[in-house]
This record gives sequence, structure tokens and C-alpha cells, in this order.
Amino acid sequence: MYKNININDLYISNLNVRKDMILDEDEDNNIDSLSNDINNNGLINPISVRENNGKYEIYAGQRRFKAIQRLKWDKVPCIVNNFDDKKIEIISLSENIQRNKMKYYDKCEIIYKFYNIFDKNIDSISQQISLKPYTIKNYIIIKEQLNPELIKKFDGKSDDRLSIDLGLQFCKYIKDKEKQLEIFNLIKILGSYKHKIIVLQEYEKNPDINIKKLIKQLLQEQKEQKEKKEQEEGGGGEEKEEKEKKSYIFDSSINKKLPLNAKEIIEINNIYNETKDWRKVNEFIIKIKK
Repeated sequence: MYKNININDLYISNLNVRKDMILDEDEDNNIDSLSNDINNNGLINPISVRENNGKYEIYAGQRRFKAIQRLKWDKVPCIVNNFDDKKIEIISLSENIQRNKMKYYDKCEIIYKFYNIFDKNIDSISQQISLKPYTIKNYIIIKEQLNPELIKKFDGKSDDRLSIDLGLQFCKYIKDKEKQLEIFNLIKILGSYKHKIIVLQEYEKNPDINIKKLIKQLLQEQKEQKEKKEQEEGGGGEEKEEKEKKSYIFDSSINKKLPLNAKEIIEINNIYNETKDWRKVNEFIIKIKK
């Protein structure tokens, strides 16, 4: 049922999944933007509520409600439904899980709520929110086994960011959540994903291992690998000359490719031609030493 409701009679339901989510600067700016949009174009989608003791609890549309509060409206367009708690929680969760900019931590919380609502039936959750079962399973593993501070780092920036793959490896190799956080802060300095995994594996084998010493060894290995790669790519001296000897030029007069050293080139002239069938052709005249 559609109804214009006094803004003072509305409140956010405890079942609304976004009720306890942190309003950071980005989210605050998004609500400002939404407020401007509603002011210019009106409220396209009414807020979803149910009646409760003469008041109306909002179970879907919290961001729209906050945007309208900033506009200081007296009345708010709403859709009134008297669903039970389980139905309301599913609607609220489903609406929010589809948001593009939802943080991984919040999405993890939502999927875990679905996990409990659907009695840990991953296939039922998959049908409800259109995520593949193995993706849902990964969310559950991370929620249950990974330090909450590390889950927040999935949305981190630069060197303080934790990839989902590495997060799952932390769950596999290190069960102590406090130790997970400690080791993450130590291995951030390692640029190589492979070397980070080595640290986790070595800790699983021997929890008493000197991690700082191991990281120092891996950093030295990274340095040596980098120097070797630069040598191979840049070359020098005889090696560089050998590479130059492997350059070739195609001689159409004898229908063969011939080895060409860049040092032998005296001049290159580009002649642009257009054939009778309108194909574009670029011809090059290369003068080389005899």
C-alpha cells in the first residue's frame, strides 16, 4: 500500500542490514549526491516500511531516508507491507548486496547473515543473491577464519591492501587470528605473492620460526632476481652485440630475410604509396654499409 507518512513517524528497523554500518566520508558524500538527485527529480522509489505500534519501521531505503532528512521534508512517500521478520531481513539483505560500491567487509557480513537465515544452505543463498556457491563459500571461510581487521584490508589502499586470494591463504595456513594480523604487517614489505605464501607455509611448519630473518632472506632473493632480470633484458657488451646480430631485414629482390646490425644502417626513408585498389602501403628505403 502506497502512503505519504510523516517523517517523524519513521525509524530505521533493527532488521535493516545497513543500520549498523559505518558512515564514512565516501558514503556521506554519496548521500549528499543522492539528496541533490531527489531534490531535483523527486523520490523515484518509495521507501519500504511496515507498521509497528503506530510508527513505521524502514526495512529498505535507509540511504534514501537519510537523504530526505537532509532535505527536511515533512512527508515521505512509502510502500507499506506487513511482512514478518525473516522476510524483511531477506529483502533488506538482498537489496544491499547488489550495491556496486559496498565494501567487502559489509558484503561479508551480509552473506554470513544469509548463511544463518538459510540454515547454512549455500545453494539456497546462491539462488537468492545470484552468486556462485564457491564464491559464497569463500565469503563464509573469510568471515569465520580471518581476523576482522584483515577483512577490512580487502578495501585498503596500496601496500596496506590484502588480496582475497592471500586472505584465503591466511585462513589455510594460520589459524590464530592475532598471529594473522602480526604476520600480515611483517610481510607487507615483500612485493612477491609467492614469497608471502612461503612465509605462511614456513610458519605452519614451524610456529617458532624467526619470521623477520626469513623475510630478510626473501628480500635478498628478490633483489638478486631483479638484478638478473635487468641484466637479461638490458644486456651489455658482447651480449648486446649478439642481440643486435639477430635483427633481420627482408630483401624483396632476392625474397629472403637477411641479418642486420643496427650499426650498419646509414639512413631510412619512408615512402607512402596508395595502390590502384585503394590499399595503403608504406615502403621503406634503408641504406646500409657495404
